[in-house]
Amino acid sequence: MTLTYSKIEEIECITSDLLKECYGNIGIVPPINLNLLIKSQNLIIKLGMFKEPDIDGVYDRNKKTIFLSIKSSRERQVFTAAHELGHHILHSHKSNEIFRRENTPPTDVTQKPEEAEANWFAASLLMPRELVLQLGGSEGVPNIIAKRFGVSAAAAYYRLKNLGFIVEKNDQ
Repeated sequence: MTLTYSKIEEIECITSDLLKECYGNIGIVPPINLNLLIKSQNLIIKLGMFKEPDIDGVYDRNKKTIFLSIKSSRERQVFTAAHELGHHILHSHKSNEIFRRENTPPTDVTQKPEEAEANWFAASLLMPRELVLQLGGSEGVPNIIAKRFGVSAAAAYYRLKNLGFIVEKNDQ
């Protein structure tokens, strides 16, 4: 599922506003303090193991809890927590829904709209456009951005690609 330009801009504005609200006048410096953002939404995080091994995280709106797989890397846990926070904020109209994030790479065609939106939200929240632009995309090197923002190289790569710092031959 490819997001529309207006949906992308809406998500970018939501994450920017959330960061400004939580950080106030102290300024936003990477890596983003995700715990601060999650607490601001009155949510809690619990680590554990899932019966299904391909589950990275679950958001249960009724319990106001984000459950993360203890088996995932720290970077994956951070992105998954931000992804689930995205469901909390973007999909509040789904009052009883339980969202789950699987450790399988979705394709643009098969990805549900809510999952694409939550992924964009997570990337935008953890790697704010303005901060990535200030760093000049670090010449498009995902590993530098990943280290600076505390995310995986894959997450940094896709954020840089989506911001236009990386152009693949088939994208031209």
